[in-house]
This record gives sequence, structure tokens and C-alpha cells, in this order.
Amino acid sequence: MNFFEQVDLLKIAEKHIRRIVGLEMEQSRNLQKHYVEARKRIRARLLSIKKGSFTEAQLKIVLIQVETALREISPLLGQEVVFGSQMAAEQSNDDLTKELNLFEKKFNGITQPIPLEIVIESMNKENLLVSQFQSSLNAYNSDLRTKIQRELTQALIMKMPYQMVIEKVNHGLMIEEWKVARIVRTELHNIYNVSKIKGMRQLKEKTYPDLKKAMIHPMDARTGEDSKILAKKNPIIDIDKTFSYTLHGKKYEFFAPPNRPNDRAILIPYRKSWEKDSIFWA
Repeated sequence: MNFFEQVDLLKIAEKHIRRIVGLEMEQSRNLQKHYVEARKRIRARLLSIKKGSFTEAQLKIVLIQVETALREISPLLGQEVVFGSQMAAEQSNDDLTKELNLFEKKFNGITQPIPLEIVIESMNKENLLVSQFQSSLNAYNSDLRTKIQRELTQALIMKMPYQMVIEKVNHGLMIEEWKVARIVRTELHNIYNVSKIKGMRQLKEKTYPDLKKAMIHPMDARTGEDSKILAKKNPIIDIDKTFSYTLHGKKYEFFAPPNRPNDRAILIPYRKSWEKDSIFWA
């Protein structure tokens, strides 16, 4: 009987993956709602402008309206960033505690209370990961402005009717929303796993000196080739070392998932004392 079957590891790990992916989807929808509202406001403002051929003066007005709408939603986006980051970190610490307690009880017959102050990772506006999340959204907004400006300039050259320009702006904002979802999934998954590794590092220093890290990858139609390679290798490494794999002749290294956008792998704890009954971890 292997490790998966003994502690039903896949079941609990997949449950934790579903939880964090669910949080990411919820946060993505919340952010997208703000962009949808911004698009509606832009459209309403532009419809009040005198129609006719698109002029250089109107180009400036449209760009001001776009800039104003994005600036208005910035505080709301910032609130979502902080809230989502806190939720991801708290969930990470909760999952780590449950995993350790389950594995310890299964292999060592005990459930050792884990001091909350060891695993709690404070997330605030000054935190590097939160700042990185905010920077990714700022970069998205900047790209969005640049894209719209480029399209409007082209519309001016082609002397498009103003109504067509409004639809162009509206459509431009709609097709970019998938990028928001990718940003949220990548950044929150990063916060989840990095928070987990910080909790594991503290636990290693104070409670479990032999604690190491491994990964679980959900296996379905969306699983990437890199995840399949790593799942087969099943690397168990020191907490402060990097995972590595070779794909198409190129070597990749990373400290914690996600290794790429849409990577759903999560870190899990591992102790040498759990090896005694497991052929899987040998």
C-alpha cells in the first residue's frame, strides 16, 4: 500500500487545491466586475458627446474618459488585492496545519498542536507579494490604456464615425478581461504557496527539523506537460532548495508553484518519519 492510499493524500490535497482555485476564481470575478462597471461608465460618458466623424479633439476626450474610469476603480482594485492576498495566506496556513496533523497522526500516532504564531503569515500592503500583485494589475491597466490609444489613433486616421469608435473602445475593454483572470490566478496561487513555505520554514526551525517540501499536481485535461513530468519525478527536497525539471531540452527551476500562469500545483509538507510504511516516498 503506497502513501496515497494510507493517508488518502490525494483526497485532502485535491480538496485544498479546489479551495485555493475557488478563491482565485471568486477574486477574478470580483475584479472583472469592477472593469465591467468602468466600461459601462466610459460608454455612458462617451455617448453624451456630439456624434459625427471622430476628431482629434474627441480623441483627447475619449482618452481622458478612459484614464478617469481606470483611476476611479484603482482603490477598489487595491481593496480586492489586499483582501484576496489575506484570504490566500490564511487558507495556506490552515491547509498546512491540517496536512501536518493528518500525516503525523497517521504515521506517528499523535496529533501535535501547531502554535498558530508559527504558521500565521501576516499579509499587508507593505508585503512584497501583495505589492507584486498590485504591480501586475497596474501593468495590465497601463497596457489597456496603450492598446486603446493605439486603436483610437488608427480610428482617427481612418476617419471612423464616432459611434463606431465608442463600440471599438467597449469591445477593447471586453476582450482583455481574460488577462485579469490569469493575473489573479497566478498571483494568489503564488501567495498561497509562498505563505505555506514560510510557515513550513518556521515549523522546521522550531518543531520539525526534518521537514521537507513536495508537490501535488491535479491530473486532468488541463494539466500541463511540465506538471506531468514533475508528478512522475515526485521530488522531495529541502525547504530552501528549488524544484527543477527539463522540458524540450531546456532546464527550468522554481522555488514554489506556480511555475507558470495557470499552474495549479500546491506544496505539501513531508517528514522522513513518514517513509517507514511508504513505497511511494522511498
